[in-house]
Amino acid sequence: MSTAAPPGTAGARAFVDTELIPHADAFDRDEAIPEWLLGSVAEHGWWGAVRTGSMVEFAALHEEIGRGCSSLRSLLTVHSMALYAVDRWGADALRERWLAELTAGTALGAFCLTESAAGSDFTAVEASARPAPGGGWLLDGHKKWVTGGERAEVFLVFARTGRGVSAFLVEAGAPGVSRTPVRG
Repeated sequence: MSTAAPPGTAGARAFVDTELIPHADAFDRDEAIPEWLLGSVAEHGWWGAVRTGSMVEFAALHEEIGRGCSSLRSLLTVHSMALYAVDRWGADALRERWLAELTAGTALGAFCLTESAAGSDFTAVEASARPAPGGGWLLDGHKKWVTGGERAEVFLVFARTGRGVSAFLVEAGAPGVSRTPVRG
């Protein structure tokens, strides 16, 4: 059994040892991941790892980042979920608008499932979506504990439609979107 890191993750061990482990407690105390760290993740190409490597490499990267800082691993995970959804299921216009920025980490994605009453139970989502006059969708509801929500430029939002629960990509600046940071 080899203990070598999969290709593309070899630099992650050194990064975690030098940039995360010595500082992770301070990040948690400050309730913030510093911008320089997010930029460093972008320089390594890790925001787009779900698209640029194998799933084994992707998992190894997340495991390594989580060894040093679970908060950063959480941001990377939810961002990757939004990126993967756009890449796999997004309409051409969404893919053209978001794939390059999400892959590069110049735009960050967030994941919006949890609600006060429903928790993270996908089947109990109460937020709703209905077709808008002239095209698109109107979403109505509140999400709670949106990982990455304070920084995200785009949100992967789950809402109930007439056909069940669907996922919608919502830009942070869209009418009606508001964010309230949660502090310890």
